[in-house]
Amino acid sequence: MKTIGLILAIAVVIACAWAIRYAIYHCFGLMASVAYMTVVIIGLAWTIYEMKHAPMSDE
Repeated sequence: MKTIGLILAIAVVIACAWAIRYAIYHCFGLMASVAYMTVVIIGLAWTIYEMKHAPMSDE
């Protein structure tokens, strides 16, 4: 169940990031859009890494 929640959360973040990227592209151009999506992807990768390596607690 935790995996399904994680997948849904990632899907929502990607959908929102894609919409913001579209707005940035039309306001600031391609390079700003690429930079923004790079930051989002790095952030997602780091979050997933931290979640997989965090100590599991039953408390």
